[in-house]
Amino acid sequence: HKHKHITSIFQYDENIYYIGSEDGICRVIIHDGKMVATECIIPSKICELAQRIYVHPNSNRLMAYSDKNGMIVYDITLRKLEKQHIWFKDFPITGFNPFEEKYILIPTRGAGVYRYNLQEQTLEQYLHAQHDKPNKMNGNNIRALFVDECNRLWMSVYARSVTIFDKALPQYT
Repeated sequence: HKHKHITSIFQYDENIYYIGSEDGICRVIIHDGKMVATECIIPSKICELAQRIYVHPNSNRLMAYSDKNGMIVYDITLRKLEKQHIWFKDFPITGFNPFEEKYILIPTRGAGVYRYNLQEQTLEQYLHAQHDKPNKMNGNNIRALFVDECNRLWMSVYARSVTIFDKALPQYT
């Protein structure tokens, strides 16, 4: 199966991949090294040219971001679009990071870090710059985010510095 203009690939497990393209988002199944099935699960009118794709294994929810359509949350089991956040078109998403058991952290270029609650299907701003206070976030342009084994957030801010966030420290409460 040929896809036009592939923009992202996410490996879900040993045999299942999700591919973002002009056609939307397709699920590809590999068996014995060969592609045995492909299915467009999200059409391009909902999510075209997805730059980021993530599938949360416990909830079976796919999250994707495209400049054109913003962020979507799709329930793979129910085959249903749960949420679409168009306004993320103004603040590009730089990743999807699992956090604790029920959250996905969403770093952005310009709006800090958002937190999506998978159980309640809610989105809230989690971290943002506070230039007037010491030991706070020093910018909202998050280029990369990594969650370590202690749930500390390592963030590349403006690609020049690293901010480490630990919610156990009082300066971050």
